[in-house]
Amino acid sequence: ATDFGDRGGASSRRDMEVIESSATMRAWSRAQRAAGRRIALVPTMGYLHEGHLELVRRAKAVADVVIVSIYVNPAQFAANEDFGTYPRDEEGDAAKLREMRVDAVFAPRRLYVAADEDAMRARSATSAKSDEKTSHSSGG
Repeated sequence: ATDFGDRGGASSRRDMEVIESSATMRAWSRAQRAAGRRIALVPTMGYLHEGHLELVRRAKAVADVVIVSIYVNPAQFAANEDFGTYPRDEEGDAAKLREMRVDAVFAPRRLYVAADEDAMRARSATSAKSDEKTSHSSGG
């Protein structure tokens, strides 16, 4: 279970929004832009460290609202790499982001659906065949 929900507390000026769906993230960011706010995104794979926090500080210096995405993409792992053992610390990440008063966390469980992945593979295969035909016809 995600621990990104706000636990309240006297120090928080407002709740940190936790967004898990792409559609909700799009709607949230469109609403922020419609209100004239500048948005900064700090993309991460979680397990936040001082480098990530420095990026958040810089984002806060140049934007009205800051979103931190936390997504470990299974497609980034090779067959011999273990996606399941990639370090995660949702509770620690949530505490750090709340302390920094991040406006929103985009933490999708699964960002790409299988149909999209199949479509991407099909486009990639079609593109490779097209490149191969172009290479042969141009004498390459």
